[in-house]
Amino acid sequence: MRHDLATARAWIDQLQGRLAAIEDDEDDKLYRSVGLAATAHTVVIAAARRALLQHHHPDRQPPERKAAATASFQAANAAFERIEELRR
Repeated sequence: MRHDLATARAWIDQLQGRLAAIEDDEDDKLYRSVGLAATAHTVVIAAARRALLQHHHPDRQPPERKAAATASFQAANAAFERIEELRR
């Protein structure tokens, strides 16, 4: 009985390690950084891109937030460019 319990715990640990590796996938992190799932449809990605870039656009921010908005805009744009490359 103890052997079976030890074997079951070993399997659980192994499966949890595999799940953690899947969740930490670089592509998934990229999608999550812009608030999307990796299975998002192309139309949803395009709409999210427009909305997020419009929200972070430096010209729509007050002067004291332009520098931070520029950095956010560039990061979001780079993420969407990478997503576009992955989908080709």
